[in-house]
Amino acid sequence: MNREDIYVYLFTFFRYFSFMGGVFTIFLLDCGLNFFQISLFIAVTSISVAIFEIPTGLIADRYSRKWAIFFGELIGIVFWLSVIFIRNFAWFMVWAFLSGVSYSLVSSAFVSMVYDNLKSQGREDEFKKIQANYRSIAEISMFAGGVLSGFVASISFSVAIALTVIAYLIGLLFLILIRECRHSRKEKKEKIIENFKNAYRYIKERSALGTLIILLVYVNVILVTVLPYMQAYIYFIIPSLPVVSIIASLIDLSSVGGYKIAYRFDARRFLNYSPFVVSGLIILIGVYHTLPSLIFLAIAEVIGAAFYVVWQSEFQKNVPSSKRALLTSFAYTAVTFSLMVFYFVYGYVIDLLGLYKAILYVSVFLTIVYAVYYFANLRIKGIFYEN
Repeated sequence: MNREDIYVYLFTFFRYFSFMGGVFTIFLLDCGLNFFQISLFIAVTSISVAIFEIPTGLIADRYSRKWAIFFGELIGIVFWLSVIFIRNFAWFMVWAFLSGVSYSLVSSAFVSMVYDNLKSQGREDEFKKIQANYRSIAEISMFAGGVLSGFVASISFSVAIALTVIAYLIGLLFLILIRECRHSRKEKKEKIIENFKNAYRYIKERSALGTLIILLVYVNVILVTVLPYMQAYIYFIIPSLPVVSIIASLIDLSSVGGYKIAYRFDARRFLNYSPFVVSGLIILIGVYHTLPSLIFLAIAEVIGAAFYVVWQSEFQKNVPSSKRALLTSFAYTAVTFSLMVFYFVYGYVIDLLGLYKAILYVSVFLTIVYAVYYFANLRIKGIFYEN
């Protein structure tokens, strides 16, 4: 195994090893937030990502993807430490906004750095495999931290936060060891504003990329009708933090199966049909709101994970290295803007109807909207993507 790959895997492991992951929603509820405020927290994060995703992608392409990731992680560490001492709603809103900045600095920069590092070694065909590996490691890490989080949080949320920060700091050490492939001078000298305009035109002129982005938006939106509220969903059935953290972590871990089987699918067929399968599973969760129904969510996680790996591989094949982080940022911005709008509405719907009915009614509505779009634009006209 290549040494650079090992550093990527170790950074990923410690970055996702959180002692708060399995109980974060419960933590927010414990701090006095209601579901609307929790949805607002997520929406503010999405607003921040929508604002900063493209500028940070430009910065990463222009200067350094590695150091963009470093400073993004550092912001996250500082604010995790802050909530040990400050836990009011106003501060959570500040934290949500800066969490978006942190996420924006890391998201597209990391994918782009890994892909171009492989490309510089003539190994770009291994990207799907490497991506599946590091995302599997992330899920295993979240599972381990998530299982432990319920027991540690039962003692003290502050201890859980402190241990999470230590794991993040270890991850930063491995990030520093990763070699970054540098761009040519010609690419580096291009003005940022011109880079932005060219990237916008690049996506506008290629319907393939636009279609891929729409698919990514839909799968993310249908999944978040349940995922951010999964811990509360379980807690309402079994009010025990250790049990909630174990079950939630097991569901998250199921994503590993998706990452491992992603390369077996025909990309075109899988990207066509998997959104409908995920939609059907989410609707079933709304209908059968019992603990066994979480099996449907685990299957949806598997398919969603496989979808992301296939999607990312197809998208990266269709973008140039000099604009890779920027164009990836465009895609992520479309997702975060959609989620931002969705969370504002969905939080209100949950408080109005209750969690179970909200999942059912909203998922049915989203499925109908997507089906109309799909059969009108993708299936009938045959518009998909170009290799």
